[in-house]
Amino acid sequence: MASVVRIKYGPFVVAWGLPSDAFGSRNVQKFDTKGDANLYVTSVRAEHPDAIFKRHQEQGIGKLCYEVRFRDDRNRQRTLRFDRKVDAEQKAADIESDKSRGRYVDHQSGKVTFQTYAETYLKVRRLAATSRLQMESRFKNHVYPVLGHLPLAAITPEVIAGWLHGLSGANSTRRLVLTNVSAVLNFAVDNKRIASNPCSAPSLKSERPKVEHRKVVPWTGEQVDAIESKLVPRYRPFAAIGGGLGVRQGEMFGLATTDINWFKGTVHIQRQVLMVGSKLHFAPPKFGKTREVPVPNYLRDELAAYLAEFPPVDVTLPWSDPRGDSGIKDGTLVTVKLILTSREHKALNKNYINDYIWKPAVTAAGIEARRDHGMHALRHHYASTLLAGGVSIREVSERLGHSDPGFTLRVYTHLMPGADDSTKSALDRAYEARRIRNHGLRGDAAP
Repeated sequence: MASVVRIKYGPFVVAWGLPSDAFGSRNVQKFDTKGDANLYVTSVRAEHPDAIFKRHQEQGIGKLCYEVRFRDDRNRQRTLRFDRKVDAEQKAADIESDKSRGRYVDHQSGKVTFQTYAETYLKVRRLAATSRLQMESRFKNHVYPVLGHLPLAAITPEVIAGWLHGLSGANSTRRLVLTNVSAVLNFAVDNKRIASNPCSAPSLKSERPKVEHRKVVPWTGEQVDAIESKLVPRYRPFAAIGGGLGVRQGEMFGLATTDINWFKGTVHIQRQVLMVGSKLHFAPPKFGKTREVPVPNYLRDELAAYLAEFPPVDVTLPWSDPRGDSGIKDGTLVTVKLILTSREHKALNKNYINDYIWKPAVTAAGIEARRDHGMHALRHHYASTLLAGGVSIREVSERLGHSDPGFTLRVYTHLMPGADDSTKSALDRAYEARRIRNHGLRGDAAP
């Protein structure tokens, strides 16, 4: 229990304010030391936590103050000093309240700077290599110059608001940087470095960057066919694979012949080609979520014809999996027979493919070359085709490899067939039920 102790600076301690028989003389510890940080009476505090102690000087009287003595969550002795007794008592009450609710935070723990703690966070967290590199870049460019030198305990909602106000860039970038900062501060809360995350303060709700989410407008089958016709033969399967399997670009580049079960008509999505820094790696799919996806008959035939013209090639790349979820050790060299490779029989580099293969084909097909018209648009075409065919949102989520069906619903709910008609029908039925209940009437009959 935290206790408030009245003291005067000096070289020894005596009990004061207790009856003479409250403890034996052996319980009073006398310390002859130059400093005062280690002066305390252990046995008396244990038996009488609210006892008041007075510290004297042998020559003269020192400054009067009050100490709050307590043990922290690691059972270490702590001492805080106050000039006023009321302040000391309030602090003691706060400490006991926080400890009883499991919210006690040692004020010393919050002295570490944000940059030092963020660097620790990036080292100990099981992040994908690309995520770690991207976060490091965002911190160096947008966070460390302003918040890096500040102790964690000094970062308040007011500080976050000021930093956000001066943060440049698109709202989507600003929101992502804020999310990364908040992740570090949440980690600090979990480890009892700070009591709460200032990024989560209600007063910051209106300060958070607003991001306008465009509704997905999927390509038609005719548009996908038009793009396919403009791709050179080596890369022509991009449109058929993306539109027929709904895979991400890196997953498409990582497809191997051994992933396809030609008899069952399924493909096992279990790796992607990933750019880590400036080097290509194999890696697990996003979120480490492997999955089985049915292969439509037309795509199976197209792949068979393509492999006859462009045989698969053995490609060796290091495996990138710092999280260790795949069962393959990070850095292990892995060799697979890739279906899609470059003219040099190497794994495909997304930067080259996007700039010199995909964008020219999109433009040649009469479609505007903009950010949301990258190869990811083929996933939207795939999802919209499944939903139009009556496939459930949960199954679509599984096929796409989403970690949360709720995300799939938010992105594609407006594409579900008959959504507007269903809304109108539900409201009409509710209105009709009220009319019958209130007036016993149907249709347009007057009340």
